[in-house]
Amino acid sequence: MMRRLILPFLIALCAACLWAAGPQSLGKIALLLGQPSIAADLLEEPGARGVALYRAGRYAEADAAFEKAGRSVTYNRGLSLAATGNYKLSVAYFNAVLFARPEDKQAEENRDAVGALLTPIIGDGRGTGR
Repeated sequence: MMRRLILPFLIALCAACLWAAGPQSLGKIALLLGQPSIAADLLEEPGARGVALYRAGRYAEADAAFEKAGRSVTYNRGLSLAATGNYKLSVAYFNAVLFARPEDKQAEENRDAVGALLTPIIGDGRGTGR
């Protein structure tokens, strides 16, 4: 008799804990479970919401969330800018990451990959100089 009551009790306890934790925690759990669209609807903090939106493929919305989040998500903003086609600004964001953390190889690789998508600016060279 006691064994049959344990499982429903544990399920009810888990449900109560999740409900008490609120939508932020449920959103993070949804993100961990690979449900970014659900997570994006539950998360309010701009950085976390931006991650969920980016993983859901909603890049413009993710970029707006990262912009709102500010400097703490500079790397992620570089990714969302690249995903929305704003390559020049994306490279600038990756450069900002590298200024703060020169050893960040991932930022360096992403900067180089996005930079390769930019059309190089070649001067005319007809000027006489000074």
